[in-house]
Amino acid sequence: MAKRLALRRADRCAACAIPLGVGTVAWWDAGQRLVWCEACVATPPRVIDLRPAAEAPVDPVEPAAPTVPAAPEPIDTGRAGGSARRQYERRSARERQQREQAIADDAARRTGSARSTRWPAGWSTR
Repeated sequence: MAKRLALRRADRCAACAIPLGVGTVAWWDAGQRLVWCEACVATPPRVIDLRPAAEAPVDPVEPAAPTVPAAPEPIDTGRAGGSARRQYERRSARERQQREQAIADDAARRTGSARSTRWPAGWSTR
């Protein structure tokens, strides 16, 4: 059951969606937790439906225009594991280079080659 009162907080009319400020005299339905302005309640019942606009039935005289929802933009999902794959490639390339350098350094020490970067010429390998 709706009752007439002064609003203690701002709200919108459930029928016409007009903003109603604090202190405005309006009708409050505690069961539905809805507010209606004086103008909407004063109109004859056959014209106004006191349900919220979203719940009110569509007028059979004026069919609602079909609304086509806009197609959502496609989401770029990327490639699963792409970041992990790049990290693996980067780390394995670095490890491969370190292994190859270690093998080259070891070979240079064993042959006494001047290419050795770890054992400068003249150092003992014993």
